[in-house]
Amino acid sequence: MTMCLTCKSFLSEGKIALNADQLEFNVGSSERIVCSLENETSYIRWFNNKHQEVNSTSGTRLTANNGGLAIKNIQLSDGGAYECRGLEYIRYYTIYVNDSWPTYFYLVEYY
Repeated sequence: MTMCLTCKSFLSEGKIALNADQLEFNVGSSERIVCSLENETSYIRWFNNKHQEVNSTSGTRLTANNGGLAIKNIQLSDGGAYECRGLEYIRYYTIYVNDSWPTYFYLVEYY
């Protein structure tokens, strides 16, 4: 699947899709993403990688307020596509999660 990272396209619900952003976080970190939509600051809604709306009372590790999305204690399952929607525009964010645990290799010699 190809994603256009530098174009605007019209969606069926009448919103204009802005450039998509790709973000990379580590397992266990806590991050905040600020939604940047053209000329829209007051009415922004966030949707998670399961297409569920996230808000300030979600009661999970994900909360949305003041145009931003906060994710606490990021897990591998948090990776995926997120979106912030305003009245006219929509922006997609793809989150990649790195497993921060180091991998060790042991050399075993048999005699």
